[in-house]
Amino acid sequence: PLQQTLTGGYPFGSTVAVDGALLAVGESPRVRTFARSGGLWTPAGTLGDGSVLGFGNAVAISGTTLVVGATAALNGGNVPTGAVFVYDWNGASWVLATTLFASDGVNGAAFGTAVATSGQLVVVGAPTVSHGQGVQGTGKVYVFDRNAAWAEERLPLDPRHANFGRSVSVSGDTVCVGS
Repeated sequence: PLQQTLTGGYPFGSTVAVDGALLAVGESPRVRTFARSGGLWTPAGTLGDGSVLGFGNAVAISGTTLVVGATAALNGGNVPTGAVFVYDWNGASWVLATTLFASDGVNGAAFGTAVATSGQLVVVGAPTVSHGQGVQGTGKVYVFDRNAAWAEERLPLDPRHANFGRSVSVSGDTVCVGS
């Protein structure tokens, strides 16, 4: 049975993620978060000030780690490559742990279209990036490891699949990729 209905502005609920007593709801360009206590979800903060393009287009939670994709965020060179923001819940509020960019980020890559997290890993899909192999929009997937100072690893390329990284999932050290 339905326990509680949460509402917000448009597009509240365009993306959602839950793990235990923490819930994130995308409302691009923001993410609203909730914590469950006594069987009820109560607001736990709003992330994003509206200035980051695409912020909240993808969300994932594992334990006390929240990952937020921003598909059109500007990199240091003022190019819309996309970014991923990693937050940690300290029991009272969300604290920004790091902001991730693809080391080979290019304009329109849509880095952050899909995000997933498990343990110390963050997986990010960029389905519209091209490989330079003459195939446009084949996509890439990046894996970042918090234990290795957020070291980036790109998954092996397979140009036979369009939009590689449109969806991603991770459990332990197993990564699944949709295209």
